[in-house]
Amino acid sequence: MSTLYRYTVPMEETHWKFPASGEVAFTWDYDARSDELLKLYSKGKKEQWDADTRIDWILTVDPEDPMQMKDEVAPLYGTPLWNKLSPKQHADLRYHSQVFNLSQFLHGEQGALVCAARIVKDAPRIGV
Repeated sequence: MSTLYRYTVPMEETHWKFPASGEVAFTWDYDARSDELLKLYSKGKKEQWDADTRIDWILTVDPEDPMQMKDEVAPLYGTPLWNKLSPKQHADLRYHSQVFNLSQFLHGEQGALVCAARIVKDAPRIGV
């Protein structure tokens, strides 16, 4: 994710290293810095699903409710606080709730990728 987005924390706070037989580094910096890495990513997408070809980018998206979810799924829905909020605050809560939920998937996938990379790196030594 580019550091231009609102939920990004400073990179020096998100680069974690874990000692191991090699070095494992966690970083939440998703900016592309390598043409070779982008080519590898593109090659991998061909066997999975590719957002460039599987998503109709012409469709309009409501920025206040990108996932078109009902208010009932909002964390505060039905509470006295919800009833005090303005329609604009309802939209803000909906938006931020959806962003939070999607970011959890993104970071979960990042963690799974790191774990899979460690397994692949160590696989030649397994059973030796």
